Amino acid sequence: MKGSCQVRYAENEARRKTLQKQCIVTAATELFLENGVENVSMVQIAEKGDVGVATLYRYFSTKTNLLLDVGAMLWEDLLRLFDGIFATDGYRDKPGIDQIGELLGFFLMLYREHSGFVRFLQELDACLLREKPEAEKLREYEQSIMNIYPLFAAAYEKACAEGTAKPGLDAKLLYSAVSHALTSTSQKFLAGDVLPGDADCDKYAELQLLTEVILSYIKIS
Repeated sequence: MKGSCQVRYAENEARRKTLQKQCIVTAATELFLENGVENVSMVQIAEKGDVGVATLYRYFSTKTNLLLDVGAMLWEDLLRLFDGIFATDGYRDKPGIDQIGELLGFFLMLYREHSGFVRFLQELDACLLREKPEAEKLREYEQSIMNIYPLFAAAYEKACAEGTAKPGLDAKLLYSAVSHALTSTSQKFLAGDVLPGDADCDKYAELQLLTEVILSYIKIS
């Protein structure tokens, strides 16, 4: 009986810690998206997460480690949101080249409807370049980013089989180039106008044009 009680206590304690850690990540996410990464302190996160600062540092020894967990959670939340598109029969039944177009549209939707997330990615990248965390700590975050790649690779393979996409392209290289180009362009636009003429540009139309250029490169004309 004593042993079973100890097991239950250990399980409950592990569950409590998991929930507490999730609450901290959620609190940090809200603060980062609202105020920007550099404007949020660990003390503020501890207060919003209703934990002591020492407890916060026990879970996340650095702000960078916490940022990585926030980034991974945001990518996972977004992909769950878009499962309503990519996990449907309507999407699966589309020609491969149209599926690629849908996936390119994912980045347009990020710009239009999730601008806070796009800004957060830029701030996180700057932090990672500055702090240079160990590769092991980056793996989970990297995996969360690459979760959309299998969809892109499958769509490209389907389009090749249908004779609508150029065969022999490196799908992983192509996805990397596409995601970098669309994300970095979105971040530039969200950072604000630099030149007087920038204010006259239709930035969403520019992003759409970029996706059309990418699609025309993949297509067999």
